[in-house]
Amino acid sequence: MLSNGLRYALIAAAALCLAAGAYAQKLKSVEIARQGSQVEIRIEGEGLKKPLVKSAFGGKSYTFDFNANFVGKDQTVPVSALGLDFIHVGALEGKSPRSRVHLRFNRGVSAPEAMPAPYGWVVRLGHATAAPKPVVTTQNKAAQTLKKVGTSPNVS
Repeated sequence: MLSNGLRYALIAAAALCLAAGAYAQKLKSVEIARQGSQVEIRIEGEGLKKPLVKSAFGGKSYTFDFNANFVGKDQTVPVSALGLDFIHVGALEGKSPRSRVHLRFNRGVSAPEAMPAPYGWVVRLGHATAAPKPVVTTQNKAAQTLKKVGTSPNVS
């Protein structure tokens, strides 16, 4: 049988390992691009595991929750394409680091699916037909309809 001191040390070491693994994951930015009749949402980060997807309001609201730190400030970006009203990206409060990407639609839609990509995850809405044309991004660029959410509160 282990002594109480050794037992507490093992529990503390296990908790530290779990916390260190969660802090290694980072959500860096979310980029929205239009590709023909499709909208592609690129979720970029380091070590991002598969997100937990939840829906609410009869399919009008979908959230993608990551066990990761969000690098940047919470931000809401209007999209207005394929029924997608806006995307909100930000950190969730709690003991462990968590980030959320929230998609809000103006009508109920079927559940979007996050697929792995070299840079993190991608969510596609609509039907792909043409080459990519950026619509919305979340880093240091300024344009009327192009935006990017992430490391900078500036919209591009």
